[in-house]
Amino acid sequence: MDLQRITSPSHPFFEAAWRVYEQSFPKNERRTQEDHLRALCDPAFHACAAVENGQLLVIAFFWQTAEFTYLEHLAVSPAMRGTGCGTRVLQALLDETRAPLILEIEPPEDDVCRRRKHFYERLGLVMGDFPHWQFPYQPGTEGSPLCIMARPAISRTQYDAFYRFLLERVLIYTAYRPNGQ
Repeated sequence: MDLQRITSPSHPFFEAAWRVYEQSFPKNERRTQEDHLRALCDPAFHACAAVENGQLLVIAFFWQTAEFTYLEHLAVSPAMRGTGCGTRVLQALLDETRAPLILEIEPPEDDVCRRRKHFYERLGLVMGDFPHWQFPYQPGTEGSPLCIMARPAISRTQYDAFYRFLLERVLIYTAYRPNGQ
């Protein structure tokens, strides 16, 4: 499996990756294509496609800083779900970084969300004890409460730095504007 960084819409897997992204995440959790194209120009943002035999298996959209890696979106192509390729991509990301890997999940209140939490726990991520809010990425949508998971576990100070990074860097590539800005 080859993890290819997508830096422009001319990449051969851009369209396939975009389809998986749109199919896998609700509107309030994903960028518009225009905002996504702007984010591609940010050196900290990595939009990657895991490819094998000319087929897109997994998308992994993440932000890399010296303090942490924020896995913003991870999704397996519908035809490849249950094959272990999502685990392989996440394990590769975990192996690559010495800094904590941080991600958000829905509160584990139903079977699907509990399975997702257990998937991440099997790879060594632990649930943080910090109240967290997902800001809406597109106009006309609402934010929602999420939970933080990380490997290794992060402190409150690390969470606060991550949250500032969301507000100051990640959200500039969405429709969210604090205080009506």
